Amino acid sequence: LCIITNLARFLHALNLALNAGITLCPALTLASGMINNFYIKETITKIIRELELGSSLAQALEKYGHPYFEEKIIALLW
Repeated sequence: LCIITNLARFLHALNLALNAGITLCPALTLASGMINNFYIKETITKIIRELELGSSLAQALEKYGHPYFEEKIIALLW
């Protein structure tokens, strides 16, 4: 339940940031501040680094998103 709550807060904050016009990497960084779980926060940090190296969000999530981001969600981004 704690993981679901953390992800819900994170995704809500990410949605708000993106709708406000903030680009993806800064929005992810901002939204990760809503996460209390060290492991999820570390996963988001790895995803941000992967994006900065030129990967797509789908590629970064596929590489680092498990088990927090389900394969169905990742598949939607391809």
